[in-house]
Amino acid sequence: MTSRALRRLLRGADPHESVLVSTRPRAHRLVRPVIALALIGAITGFALGWLSRRHADPVLVSMQPVLLLAVAIGALAAVGVFVLRPFLRWRRTRYVLTSARVIRRDGGRRGPAEVWLPSVLHVHVAQTAGQRLVRAGDLYIDSVGGRLVLPDAPHVRRFAEIVDRAVDRSRPGYPAAGFLGGAGQLGGESYAPGPDVPGPGAAGRAGRGVGPAVPPVAMSGGARGR
Repeated sequence: MTSRALRRLLRGADPHESVLVSTRPRAHRLVRPVIALALIGAITGFALGWLSRRHADPVLVSMQPVLLLAVAIGALAAVGVFVLRPFLRWRRTRYVLTSARVIRRDGGRRGPAEVWLPSVLHVHVAQTAGQRLVRAGDLYIDSVGGRLVLPDAPHVRRFAEIVDRAVDRSRPGYPAAGFLGGAGQLGGESYAPGPDVPGPGAAGRAGRGVGPAVPPVAMSGGARGR
């Protein structure tokens, strides 16, 4: 996310609010658009090749230019629906963790959804077999006001640990040790956890840690629960 887009997303935020993680869903969700592009290209090439041949049927010969144009328009429309739209939706979807809240900006027309860290009750992770292969998963953040789902979050267990620690930092009376420390990487995106952020193998705390998945409620963005 560019700094300008991030500023727009955090417009009106407290000047002391800092960005801890800014990332997007794993790119494996683009596999289907890539397959669709290959199929559309193959079908379009076959149709254009067949229509460009010499035909004995005079009706087909007379309609050949119209049919060629129709195939080309149909191919462009299919690319827009099955390839370009999913790509733009993925490209515009962002998951942002700040020192005060978690924000999900969907790639559609809906505005961003957010949960304030002090209201968070539980952080849960759910992963399918395919998501485990790419180290992604669905992150469920239950709060007083409802549930926020981050589908296909990269390095989801590491992400959940960082969210869990940020929630603790937001509690009144928590020691004000600096959360921001050395920068790191989360699925190719930048984050800046402090020295006490648990590593990938750290265990979640009882009652509100990285626990077993719970049945999804009002799931969005294609999230899956186990």
